[in-house]
Amino acid sequence: ACRNENPHAVAVRYSPESSPTLYVARSDRAGFSFPPANAMARGIPVLLRKAGGLREMVSPGHSGYLIEKMDRLAATLCEVLTNPMNLQSIGLAGRARAHERYDIRRNIGLVASLMKATVR
Repeated sequence: ACRNENPHAVAVRYSPESSPTLYVARSDRAGFSFPPANAMARGIPVLLRKAGGLREMVSPGHSGYLIEKMDRLAATLCEVLTNPMNLQSIGLAGRARAHERYDIRRNIGLVASLMKATVR
């Protein structure tokens, strides 16, 4: 089943009781986007358009999936959803990437260090 949370994304799940199986962001103009980052942090694999800042969020085939054009969406979904073991490993790698790159505590420390270095 699919749940549309906003007009540019959809969370795909196999059953209502389970967490989403895959987060799909359909936007072709997004910069950095919090919903895919949140999905990644929860270990939910993401499929993003290769556009704007979204392309920087994942390492394709390792921590998420990227598609060039929407006409590849259905075929890519079929490929992704028929390989649950790969889906699970992509989710785990995405979670590690999100925690490494988007953890607010870590990033605040980095920004503070940069600001201190600039003032000196």
